Amino acid sequence: MKTLEELSGYDKAAIIFDILGESLAINMFKDIPEAEFYKLRDHAKSIRKSVPTTVKKEVLEDYYFKMLTNEKYK
Repeated sequence: MKTLEELSGYDKAAIIFDILGESLAINMFKDIPEAEFYKLRDHAKSIRKSVPTTVKKEVLEDYYFKMLTNEKYK
């Protein structure tokens, strides 16, 4: 799998989705169309086992830092 820098925004969103679980992700991704939400869920499932825990941790830390600094997550 790719490093944090090589991941697309879509991959990062899928990783966050997977970490949070569907019930929390519903609230987090409430502004995207329903069809896109289900595509993101499917993508999260498809990359779940190929993403090392260290990369998941980096994505979560990166997202958390950007939330604290009020940057839009890309």
